Amino acid sequence: MSEWALVMAPVAALAADVVCQIACLRLGYVGGLLRSLFAGFGAGALVVLLLTLGALRLDPAPAADAAARVFLNLLTYAALSYCYFHFVNLGETARRVRLLRELIEAGGSLTERDILCRYNARDMLHARLNRLLCNRQVVERSGRYVVGRPTVLVMSRAVLFMKRLVLRRERE
Repeated sequence: MSEWALVMAPVAALAADVVCQIACLRLGYVGGLLRSLFAGFGAGALVVLLLTLGALRLDPAPAADAAARVFLNLLTYAALSYCYFHFVNLGETARRVRLLRELIEAGGSLTERDILCRYNARDMLHARLNRLLCNRQVVERSGRYVVGRPTVLVMSRAVLFMKRLVLRRERE
């Protein structure tokens, strides 16, 4: 039974992540989508850790094996949470999703001119820039925008690093 608990701990943690993230966002506890995602991730990490340690108490293992199981479950949960993050991000920022939303909200059809009025580059730039400013990932100094908190930049560099690592292995 404890083996099933070990296997299911990352899945249960992802469920806790989703519930916590949605609750934080809806109840306004953390202030914004990105912070609610981080809060959900933290809650899920705590859940996976507690469930894994609880399962290991039921079926004790040598310290090295126990540490490996905890690490593996945390890593599995992080991968699942990463997928959830991008699932949410896709719905929030994808142009195609936004265009479909605009069509649905307009009753199912729009002319090209109407679409261009609702969905132009200036509005997209302002929306993205405002999101970056609100999260302090970009700050304005003397009329110029500069990198503030490098959270997204660090995530982007990590993803690029992983892509290069995977692509290098595929070439070999």
